[in-house]
Formats: sequence, C-alpha cells, structure tokens
Amino acid sequence: MGVICLTSLFQIRRTQQATASVKEEMKAAEAALLSEENNLAYLKDQETLLENEDYVAKLARSRFYLSKDDEIIFSLPEDNDSKQAKAFNKAYLKEQENAQNQKQ
Repeated sequence: MGVICLTSLFQIRRTQQATASVKEEMKAAEAALLSEENNLAYLKDQETLLENEDYVAKLARSRFYLSKDDEIIFSLPEDNDSKQAKAFNKAYLKEQENAQNQKQ
C-alpha cells in the first residue's frame, strides 16, 4: 500500500512539474506572438506608406536629398533624426485615416 502511495505521489509531482514547464513555454510563446504581431502591424503601416507616391517622394527628398529641377536643399542637423521620421510617418497615417473616415 505504501509503495502505491509513493508511486502515485511521485507521478503527481512529475505531472505538476511538466504542467508548470508547459505553462512557462506557453507564456514565452504568447510574448513572442505579441512581438511578431506588433512587428507585422508596423510593416503593414510601412507598406501602406510606401504605396503612396507622394510619401515616397517626400521621404526621398528628406532622407536622400533628392531635389526637383532648380531646387537647392539645405541640410540641418535634425533633418535625419529618427524621431522626426517617426512623427512624420504617424502624422501621414493619421491624415490618410481621417481622409478615409470622411469618405465614409
């Protein structure tokens, strides 16, 4: 009888450890999934932006100093600041979203 109880307790403990391990793996997988979903959303936003010719032209002008004919470009230190580029992207996306909402 004692052997059966010890065997049962050992089996229960092993099952609890396996369950805890699976739960930890599941949390890690959920965190990885959330990270990938955020990355996918960012890439979809970038895809949307890059499909717009006006945006691409503005981006090329600001980052690569491409100019129109008879145009002079002056570079200021904050021109290539990544915060400025992110703000520009967000503002542009909001503008497009507002335009779509007004159409509906």
